[in-house]
Amino acid sequence: MKIMHAAMMANFCPGVVQQMRWEVEAAELASLPHQVMLFCSDQVKEDFPFLKKIHLPKNKILAYLKIRIQFQIWVLNNSADYDFVLLRYSASNVIQALFSFAWKNILTVHHTKEGPEINQAERRGAKFLSFLEWINSSIVLSNVRGIVSVTEEISRYERLRIRANERAFLDVLYPNGWSGSAGRLPVGNKKTDTIQILFVASDFSPWQGLDLLLKSVRDYQGSVLFTLHLVGSLDVKDKLVAEADERVVMYGRRESNFIDLLSASCSIALSSFALFRKGMDSACTLKVREYLSNGLPVYSGHRDVGFPLDFPFYRQGEPDIEKIIQYSNEVSDSTPVEVKNKASIYMEKSILLSRLHKEIEAASSK
Repeated sequence: MKIMHAAMMANFCPGVVQQMRWEVEAAELASLPHQVMLFCSDQVKEDFPFLKKIHLPKNKILAYLKIRIQFQIWVLNNSADYDFVLLRYSASNVIQALFSFAWKNILTVHHTKEGPEINQAERRGAKFLSFLEWINSSIVLSNVRGIVSVTEEISRYERLRIRANERAFLDVLYPNGWSGSAGRLPVGNKKTDTIQILFVASDFSPWQGLDLLLKSVRDYQGSVLFTLHLVGSLDVKDKLVAEADERVVMYGRRESNFIDLLSASCSIALSSFALFRKGMDSACTLKVREYLSNGLPVYSGHRDVGFPLDFPFYRQGEPDIEKIIQYSNEVSDSTPVEVKNKASIYMEKSILLSRLHKEIEAASSK
């Protein structure tokens, strides 16, 4: 069964590029008839065969329209060459909705609960985008052959949004994972007198819960020395709090090579603490997998469905710096190699991709 995974990246997102790169490697390792294509601007510096770069005009409106329309035209022109096309779902994208009436073998891929995420976004036009997403989802989810979700929770959410669809409907899971080449493991011992804590996000949106963490850091009166490294864009309020604390270092948005190097000096990493703000209590994020591929144990505020509850290098807990320090001490004797090897049992991309192909084939033959 031939499958194409296609996505459109209007704004550069290193995590999406990383995800697609790992998928290419996984397909080759598993000898699967699986292709990957990522539509993006020719301003993207990365150069991989799966990137289809197009020149975008400087005018933001024209650029917005061009990349979305050309992407959908490409999908329609090439979809007949595959049994199924996995299309990364684009929220509030009415262009996607219009083209969906011509879809025949499309499965949309969902990484989050799109509606609640838009509603919680602290940005101009959030209400309008929410309205567009209501229109978009109503049309798109009525025209797809099925959905692919990274968690059961997201799958349930998308099923509730689906309108009447008389065709056989596929509903499969595809958790995030990594390929064997993932990560850059540090050489030597990481132990220092100061605990180095890493927290990465493209944007520290409300559901990252950075405000809750910074409050705990500000109130901490203990004697343990630590440094909190923040990589990503902060909102004005969080930035003011972070700037006032010398234990917090901000880097802004940085590329993956910089993050890999910074990871080598850290002893623990953090993930989202406020998924409840967009109506979620579990996730299966790429960021956690990137941390672990770099040999970093993870402390997070949500359950990760990719690991058993007793997995030692992923700890769910409150955004409490004292508890984070305690967990860091608990795993301080582990090596980066040990962390990565134990995590790889649950996250090898070639296994996950092979399972996806089998489940799509089984579901489509019913």
